[in-house]
Amino acid sequence: MGGLAIGLIRYGMPFSDAAATFTTLSAGDGLVSQIPALLVSTAAGIVVTKGGVEGTADVALVAQLGRGPKPLAMAAGAATVLGLLPGLPTLPFLAIAGLAGGARGSASNIRRLGRSSAPNRSRWSRRSPNRCGWT
Repeated sequence: MGGLAIGLIRYGMPFSDAAATFTTLSAGDGLVSQIPALLVSTAAGIVVTKGGVEGTADVALVAQLGRGPKPLAMAAGAATVLGLLPGLPTLPFLAIAGLAGGARGSASNIRRLGRSSAPNRSRWSRRSPNRCGWT
């Protein structure tokens, strides 16, 4: 509203021109001001996630994101959406989406094969009598 008032009063613009110009500028300013907060919160999440894992941060991040197919599918979907937005480079984002989607398929196949070769045991068969409190 402030930008619209400045356009109307200070610059003497018609309402439609002031609305088109200053609403676009205020939306862009709001988005740009949120980018540092996004970076800081992402970095904090990576540090917290790394806290309980041995080794370097890059190895821990790849191990946790590549553990299952869901995080890779989410990364592929997000990269696809970013690649289809106007003004952003399409080819790099779609390449990242393809790599994440391919890794998701591999993780899903590995997980499925691992489950089919594991013996079918119930959770009760793994417990020893001492852990259940029996004497």
